[in-house]
Amino acid sequence: MTRVRVFLADDHPVFIEGLARAVTEHPGMEVVGTASDGREAIAGIRRLLPHVAVLDVKMPGLTGIEVTQEIVSGMVGA
Repeated sequence: MTRVRVFLADDHPVFIEGLARAVTEHPGMEVVGTASDGREAIAGIRRLLPHVAVLDVKMPGLTGIEVTQEIVSGMVGA
């Protein structure tokens, strides 16, 4: 069975820790990476290729919306 690979990005460490714990408690899911700002998120998502990315809307550098736009635009024509 393939596990769902999840990437988490938020600038609040306590939130990331709690969400990561909740994800890893589910047997079909695993956290493959985390980031505390938008630029780190883009780099991590491109490197780790998760199935799902959970992004904070308001992060330093780039917002979760901007991260999503950047990742999706990079996929066009790929």
